[in-house]
Amino acid sequence: MLLGEPSTWRTDLVIFTYNFSSEFRRLGCVHRLRQNKEEPSMCRLFLYVPIQFRTKNITDNDFQHAFDDAKRVIESYKDINDSFIGVPLVNDKETFDAKRSESLYENLRTYGYIDSINSIYEGYWTFKTYDFILRTDIDVFIYRHFATYIPSNCTFITGGGGYSTDFNRRKLKRIANDMGFVHVDITNMGSTWYGSPYDAYLVANQTLYGMLWLAHYEFAMPERESKLGTLMWPEWHFGVLLLYGQHLALNHLVGINQIRLRMGQDLLDLSSTDDRVEYVQQRIRLNLHCWHTDLPFSKFAFKMGKYNQTDLEKYKNDTTAQAYAMRMALESKYMTLEELAAYGRNKSLSS
Repeated sequence: MLLGEPSTWRTDLVIFTYNFSSEFRRLGCVHRLRQNKEEPSMCRLFLYVPIQFRTKNITDNDFQHAFDDAKRVIESYKDINDSFIGVPLVNDKETFDAKRSESLYENLRTYGYIDSINSIYEGYWTFKTYDFILRTDIDVFIYRHFATYIPSNCTFITGGGGYSTDFNRRKLKRIANDMGFVHVDITNMGSTWYGSPYDAYLVANQTLYGMLWLAHYEFAMPERESKLGTLMWPEWHFGVLLLYGQHLALNHLVGINQIRLRMGQDLLDLSSTDDRVEYVQQRIRLNLHCWHTDLPFSKFAFKMGKYNQTDLEKYKNDTTAQAYAMRMALESKYMTLEELAAYGRNKSLSS
């Protein structure tokens, strides 16, 4: 993707994690905020306390000892002299709400996707200077067309979701009314976001509020403890609480004219199994998403090593999304972390 980026543009990979591992070091990640627009594109890693670890001994004295282990690791690297960056920043009222942090721990610490939203809210101060951010799941490929795309008219773009039914559309509209939220009948928004940092901050903030409301008032304990499994899917399922909360947030923010939303199914989350060439020729797809499938490219087959004997030559001149995903996955798998870091660094500098 960096090969096609204009020479004055920069694209950083921002990671929030509780550990500064050696793998991140080998990948070339740095522990500092972007200083200016001239710095090359790079991986930036910020320490973040996951909700599940926010026990009393961690949160006491304003998280004073939350990062002790991480600090010791960073101090062991003699070439790191940057100021320590930890999230949450407890003295920043814009990005930290102590009562909500406690409530998230009490009610949603076992929900697997809570940190993917909370890190956008609490980590906003680390990326607020960027022009745009792309929030994605980890099972995606950034497509080459992303290199030159800018959202028009200050829009906030989401991919498509698959959670809506007549039942939960009516239910969510009723819940919005109970919450005092506006609802403008927008539905099926996906979890990929592309827009300004401030818009993402607004959406994350209201999504967290919606998720807590839903957990408190709309799901029984057996549902919250996953004792029903997928029995209620797709009508009403705790596993997609994030999407329900986001649904409430986006409808409200659009309804009160806080954001301009574009449903970007034509831009975001093209399936990694797509073997057509139309979208590639039209240059409109920004990322590829690996859905639950055994068709190539399948993240499950890749993880099980089923593509290890794949001949990449057969995909050399194949311009489909399917082939792009296969090449990116296997080529990166065969490179060391140091080689990946050098490749990204050199491509950024050469641009």
